[in-house]
Amino acid sequence: MTYICPICRANFCSKHCDAWWNPDTFNYERSSWSLATHCSDHFDKWWNPNKYNWRDSSWRLAKYCCTYFDKWWNPNKYNWRDSYALAEYCHDHFDKWWDENKFDWEAGSRELAKYCSNHFDKWWNPTRYEWLFSSTALAQYCSQYFDKWWDENKFNWQNASWTLAKYCYMYFDKWWNPEKYNARYIAHLEQYCAEYQAKWTSLKLYASLTA
Repeated sequence: MTYICPICRANFCSKHCDAWWNPDTFNYERSSWSLATHCSDHFDKWWNPNKYNWRDSSWRLAKYCCTYFDKWWNPNKYNWRDSYALAEYCHDHFDKWWDENKFDWEAGSRELAKYCSNHFDKWWNPTRYEWLFSSTALAQYCSQYFDKWWDENKFNWQNASWTLAKYCYMYFDKWWNPEKYNARYIAHLEQYCAEYQAKWTSLKLYASLTA
């Protein structure tokens, strides 16, 4: 459902919100998304926690209405499937929303590492963190905490070996394992770990012979 502005004829017009906005007739179930997305400047005018469609549009509150976080945040109504949006857009409010039992680790681990690295010690949990698709984020954004998160048995060597070479080269001697490092990423060793060439040359030779 769309709401046409009678002045400029645009859908969900923020500039002329007063001209078309009617809380009594607005369909929150179907169009809550449009309010958060297009009319965040008028948040106080349209916000209604009891009518807002939390199920489908929680992430839009995090993305477009973070400025009003303290007004809309409700851990019991927020759809935690959209946990990633809290980490990405509301990291400045981390201490207010963080709940390791409600957070969707499968969908939001990468965003925690990328946007909430400053709070690493508060959220890090090696048994809950999603290693398969989010190992890269640990190496790329949380290298300073390497000694706390590193686990060669959980780390995704297949897809994330290159991030170790590029972002964690200073810990080379701690993570290097020629049997686990993915030889497809030899170029990253050459570029970022040249000073350790004597240790990875044999893997390069093996890769060239088996290519």
